Amino acid sequence: MVAELEKQNAKSIEAQPEAASAWKQGIADVENMTLLPQTSSWWNAANVPGKKVEGMTYIMGIDMYEKQCRDTIDGWKGFNVVTAAA
Repeated sequence: MVAELEKQNAKSIEAQPEAASAWKQGIADVENMTLLPQTSSWWNAANVPGKKVEGMTYIMGIDMYEKQCRDTIDGWKGFNVVTAAA
């Protein structure tokens, strides 16, 4: 993704709020199929006073992570990309 942004002379990239929420919800949906939500540990920030207890890691594996990243590159789905003037 970094190489593609450099090719496009990108100045900045920022996740759209809706896409960030959908990403977090997707992670929560998968984690809710495991025992992770039943734990009280650093995996879900339960060890940080005042922090919301929620999934902090991506548990679906590197292959799925790479696929999801590659799927967003075409048209930068879910991102606002600002390019510098050439």
